[in-house]
Amino acid sequence: MSKQFTFTQERLGGSTVDYTATNAITVGDVVPLGTAGVGIAKTSLATGDFGVLATEGQGDVVAETGVAWAIGDVVYWDATAANGTKTATSNALLGIAISAKASATAVGRISLNSL
Repeated sequence: MSKQFTFTQERLGGSTVDYTATNAITVGDVVPLGTAGVGIAKTSLATGDFGVLATEGQGDVVAETGVAWAIGDVVYWDATAANGTKTATSNALLGIAISAKASATAVGRISLNSL
């Protein structure tokens, strides 16, 4: 999976937030917005460029291995490891698992937590 997040279902007219890139990002990057939530890059942005991040939808996210997810588990974004995790400490809220993920699987399906 080359992207950090790949939409499987987007809401028509779904929520977005304005964003000025603090570093270069590419389509599908997960961008932490504090610890309250994340946005997903809809377009690539160079450092300093203005754009929007999606904050609603469902999709597949790069996930930590060694930990299983059950439907309904709260998932966070670990910016250091660049993956979804069930560890809340120091990580941004990503969303809710909408599909079970086996511990050996490196991709999980989530519904984004809308800001």
